Amino acid sequence: MTFEDEINSLNEYYFFKEFTYSDNKFKKPDGQEVEFADSIIFLDDLSFIFQIKERINPFNSTAKKEKKWFKNKVIKKGTKQIRDTLSYIEDYPDASLVNNRGDAIDIPTSSLSSIHKIVVHKSDELLPDECKNKKYHISQTAGVIHIFQSHDYLGIVHFLITPAELSEYLRFRSNLIDQYGEDINEISEPAILGQYLSGSEESEPSEEFIQHLALLDEDVELWDMTGVIKRFPEKITRQEGASDYYCIVNEIAKLMRNELAAFKDRFMRSWEAAKDDKSVLPYRFKSLRTGCAFLFLPLLHSEKGSRGDALINLTLANRYDLQSDKALGVSFIADKHGWQDVEWCFVEKTWQQDEEIDKLLEENYPFRPVSQQKIDRYKFEG
Repeated sequence: MTFEDEINSLNEYYFFKEFTYSDNKFKKPDGQEVEFADSIIFLDDLSFIFQIKERINPFNSTAKKEKKWFKNKVIKKGTKQIRDTLSYIEDYPDASLVNNRGDAIDIPTSSLSSIHKIVVHKSDELLPDECKNKKYHISQTAGVIHIFQSHDYLGIVHFLITPAELSEYLRFRSNLIDQYGEDINEISEPAILGQYLSGSEESEPSEEFIQHLALLDEDVELWDMTGVIKRFPEKITRQEGASDYYCIVNEIAKLMRNELAAFKDRFMRSWEAAKDDKSVLPYRFKSLRTGCAFLFLPLLHSEKGSRGDALINLTLANRYDLQSDKALGVSFIADKHGWQDVEWCFVEKTWQQDEEIDKLLEENYPFRPVSQQKIDRYKFEG
């Protein structure tokens, strides 16, 4: 497996096959085939483009030769390929690419914003420290292009398991680069990551922040939903104007870990209620960051015949009640053999006040109350 394959597999594992693109050949209208970046992640308004450079078993090398390789392959060629990809995106407002799930997806490149540009390199140990420590390149046309050593990128993804967190970290890193320039190269990547995790975004970078990596409480079990998403049953309850599988996975994948913890808690509560054939009110929450309202609906065996209507109606009611433009609903029914039958529904519509719906909710309110709550994203031991 090449280093490029390793990075693509890593991105696919953490950021899902649905949003990772590794075979990025694009045919222009004149028939010419060009290649987008080595690896791409497109997730709604979150987008990342990667160029991957590997130094393969140099013979009889020297620090001078490795420095020349770095300048030529990473700084010169790698960043040019990033700029070329950005040009393709600008020139062709729509591109059809095949994701790592094997689906051809039309990418509305004209609507992409805040694209993160990344070059990851796996270099020889003889590479001088001044090159190993270089964390960015400033392009007049592309702006900040992030540069990572392979082990630093692997470490970042280990800690920042969601696409939304990686995106936020890269924005934080760009702000440090804008503010401190070349001084950032003197700070190790783990220390920069530790500063981000600590929430001390206004502080001056320091190696002292590295301690936050050791103190981070990584109770992944509380919020990890990758198992649910990777085994996602393509069983979707539809209504006119409802969206498909990708819209549903999209909304889950965009959540931060504290939001995923809220999702998983309600998902598992509903799972258990359905398994016990217990009648309870739906569980729900809304992400103020993404604007999506979530509904979790445990149903009784006896309600199986009407579950489709119930899921759609309550998902719509929850969207309206929480004043959201989009809502995801999921229903649960346990069958006689103890298996869970799960259905999903996604709706999107601009919220507008409706007196008739207000009256219906006032007469028969089907939900438990919700309250606004701020939940710390990262917890540290001690």
